[in-house]
Amino acid sequence: MLRNARQAGLEPIIPSFQYSIIPWPRPGFSLCGILHLLSHQGGPGFSFGGIVQLLSRQGGPIAKRSEASFYEGVTMKEAHHKGHGKTYKYGMVVDLDKCTGCGACMVACMAENNLPFRKDNSDRLRSSLWMRVYKISNGLPFPDMEISYIPRPCQHCEGHGHHAATPCVSVCPACATDYSHETGIVSQIYTRCFGCRYCMAACPYHVRIFNWWDPTWPKGMEKYLNPDVSVRMRGVVEKCSFCYHRLQRARNKAYAEGRREIHEDEYQTACTQACPAGAITFGDLDNPEHKVYELKKSRYAFRLLEELGTNPKVYYVSTRDWVRKAGDVYTGKKGNDVMPA
Repeated sequence: MLRNARQAGLEPIIPSFQYSIIPWPRPGFSLCGILHLLSHQGGPGFSFGGIVQLLSRQGGPIAKRSEASFYEGVTMKEAHHKGHGKTYKYGMVVDLDKCTGCGACMVACMAENNLPFRKDNSDRLRSSLWMRVYKISNGLPFPDMEISYIPRPCQHCEGHGHHAATPCVSVCPACATDYSHETGIVSQIYTRCFGCRYCMAACPYHVRIFNWWDPTWPKGMEKYLNPDVSVRMRGVVEKCSFCYHRLQRARNKAYAEGRREIHEDEYQTACTQACPAGAITFGDLDNPEHKVYELKKSRYAFRLLEELGTNPKVYYVSTRDWVRKAGDVYTGKKGNDVMPA
């Protein structure tokens, strides 16, 4: 890899390697960082640009380009503080008034992320789904009864500006889940997970699932597996990743074209593209040029269990007052009660 890097005009700066699973404060990277590099999102596909970014996660220097450097020759930590590096806050907005509950998002998620299916996938104790669609009603008898459907992926909580406030990240003893300040995505590193399920207990949205069985597919169906996503083994926890492998693919394209910016249409989740009603919108929540930036500011927008302070990145929009009230049913929040429908 180093030989190819030099041929491409890259001058790698790699300090002496020490065998340690605990990162140390001085510049460099540890075995923990290498494991993070090789197992990030469990996906096999990453570019040299992705390696450069991951090597810098431990605070060490990143490779510098002989010409205009992609990150100005500074560490990612310095880039975030000095403004040299571009950060994103990926999230989605779901219009519940458009959602018909067809389940196309669930099927697309399963196909995209190599989720196995059971003989009876309606059995929630055995089914493995990263995206679930829930059905709620206003509780009134006919003819006043109304129905709404709520697609629920991982909410990718941010907490209060620090990754330790993310419920799942703060309790994981193996560092198998991590919050990225660069993308705003909560990752799951399967090769680190040993199945303690603390994250499942901490998640207030019940988005994580535990693999009780090794994944199996009917004969011939293994050919449909996505090569960009690793198949998870028995005994680990998994969840929605906002199709992180698609972000890596978009990064590869941007890096090959000498761009820093990733266009909105270059990184879209499978559920977003599969929704026939166009109810799901995905993008950078902090980018004024992305659709989600305006949609999240709607007077009818809300997030699930906002009062818990998890600061999720999945917004829901509904003009129906009872739907917005149901968004915080556990805590009885009254913030949306006065909003006119």
